[in-house]
Amino acid sequence: MPSGEPLSSIGIKVHVRIRPTAKPSPMFHIEDQTNTVLIDLLKQNGGGAPESFVDQIAFSVNSITQSTDQSEVYESCGRALVKDFLEGYNATFIAYGQVGSGKTYTMAGDMKVNAHRGFIARAIHQIFEEKEADPGSGIVLYISYLEIYQEGMYDLLNQRSKDLMIIEESGYVYIRGLAKIPVETEAQALMCFSEGEKQRSYACHQINQVSSRSHTIFTLCMEKRVGRFKTEYDTVVAKLNLVDLAGFERLKKTNTSTGGRMRVEACSINKSLCLLEQALYAIKQGQEYVPFRQSKISIILKEALSGNCRTELILCLWPEEYFLDETIKASRFAQRLKVLRTFSIHNKKIDCCVLNERRHAQEIANLQQELALKDALQGRPGLSFDDLTGEVKGKLRETIQDFLQNDGELERIPIDNQKQVRELFSLFKESQVSLRAKLEKVLSEHGLVEPIEEPQETESGVGELTNQGFHVGIAPPHARPHNPSASKPSPDEIHCSHLMLDYKEADPSNDVWETGSSFRNHKFQEYKHTTVMGKQQDSLIKSKQTELRTTKCHVKDLCEISNNLKQDIHNIKKILKEQHEEEFDSNAISRKADLYSRLKYLKVDFHKNYSQITFFKNVLQKLNQEIFVCKEGFLKSFYSWFETHCNHPNETSEEYLARMGQV
Repeated sequence: MPSGEPLSSIGIKVHVRIRPTAKPSPMFHIEDQTNTVLIDLLKQNGGGAPESFVDQIAFSVNSITQSTDQSEVYESCGRALVKDFLEGYNATFIAYGQVGSGKTYTMAGDMKVNAHRGFIARAIHQIFEEKEADPGSGIVLYISYLEIYQEGMYDLLNQRSKDLMIIEESGYVYIRGLAKIPVETEAQALMCFSEGEKQRSYACHQINQVSSRSHTIFTLCMEKRVGRFKTEYDTVVAKLNLVDLAGFERLKKTNTSTGGRMRVEACSINKSLCLLEQALYAIKQGQEYVPFRQSKISIILKEALSGNCRTELILCLWPEEYFLDETIKASRFAQRLKVLRTFSIHNKKIDCCVLNERRHAQEIANLQQELALKDALQGRPGLSFDDLTGEVKGKLRETIQDFLQNDGELERIPIDNQKQVRELFSLFKESQVSLRAKLEKVLSEHGLVEPIEEPQETESGVGELTNQGFHVGIAPPHARPHNPSASKPSPDEIHCSHLMLDYKEADPSNDVWETGSSFRNHKFQEYKHTTVMGKQQDSLIKSKQTELRTTKCHVKDLCEISNNLKQDIHNIKKILKEQHEEEFDSNAISRKADLYSRLKYLKVDFHKNYSQITFFKNVLQKLNQEIFVCKEGFLKSFYSWFETHCNHPNETSEEYLARMGQV
């Protein structure tokens, strides 16, 4: 939305680019010092003078270039306009001229050769160069490419879709159904432009081997964030239209007067350009009604010709004597355009959250004024809505202590506003906690209650923390072999039985499982830290657990992002509901369109984020299963090792070494 700046009237700049030719007309002259194009008029050369005594026409422009270097032309004609676009001003650059004069070469150029790239590719490079130089600006870019062929509109970025409609609301013109492709890199933008160029309508005739048969508008929409929740206007928006108008032509010179498709195309091009020139004439004369809707190109360029836009025209001329009439016609068109005036506004859009915050702040201020007026009418002192100071909190604390210790009166406790009530509740809770701690201390000193102690880890525990691996513990009672002589499991063993997986493959005749749990835990540590197999399995489990923790953290971050997106969607829907109930002003429709657009992209981001959460939850489930399988294998390998090496748990180390030597 506009920021409310005063409107500044600006003129439309006209640049002239002259196509090199081996046979320039002697009637064509240029004056570089005054930037003037001079054309001599002789009746035998055609054209004719408006009055018989005029023998020369002068056309004043802003700059004239005869260079064939695309880079030089862009630096002199286009770089400043793109810079204005990056600062937040709407801009339009139009290429106009007769057929074969070099309009499409100026705008599109040859993408295969870097030196021959046109205005569009160089503008994209400048925009992303600025984005890389200032990453904090948060530039977001959208691209659309429209073609007008025989008064029909086609979306070149959506397989030449025809489901398009021109909508005009509150003085703004936009194309409903036209694709807006978000791009993040220069390569993506150039790829979109190249794909659109492949869909354009071209033909071959006598003058031009590759002649464009339609008007095209390449549009770049920018959102540049300058600060979130810090200023009233925190997002700068702008639009850059790069227009390549099809060249007007005389049928007898292009040899298309005999009929066919190219003749119909030429008639349609000439008619649309004629209607555009009629609109220019009506604006110049200050007519109340301007016939913009007579053609598609004129209504689309309405804002560029008389609205909020900085507009420049590059006039491509072919100064051969054979095309002198076309040169005069193109120069007159540029002269009519040059006298028009537009206005330029720094476009700033109000963020919906800031708008909501400002509305709530205004409501709070109004309610405070109503309360102050009510207190004044009833003769009561006014309420203070400021935060409580340290001095006030100290007095409240003294009042509460006096009330609790000295049986103070209830009327002495001040209750003026909600903040005081909250502070009083906090002080009462603080006093209650303090008194309870003192009471427990007194009871403990007299032996009336045992003090509560924090649980502590014992050295003979059967488990370890998750990030340190796991302990063996003992098998649960239902998994142990039946042995009447076996001792009943202790409460500690029952408590720790969940730390060990079931093992049902033990040999019932083997009495090794009747040993104490401390001995097995000791042997498990020995197996885990001294054997090659134990080290490998323990390392594998720890790596899986590390991956599991990392994935959990990532899922947690994704969930937080989803919650934020969901909250933003809820806020926007709430604002839209409030706006629906209110009366619409002149800018309400545009604000509503911006909110719907942002709501659309927030929903897309939410669904993408939710898909990622679902994917990583499946990954977490798979990792948990893998860890379970690894732990189960770890225990089975330990059981095998334990039965082989620990059949005599009560023997001494010398007996163990002697027995192992015999084996």
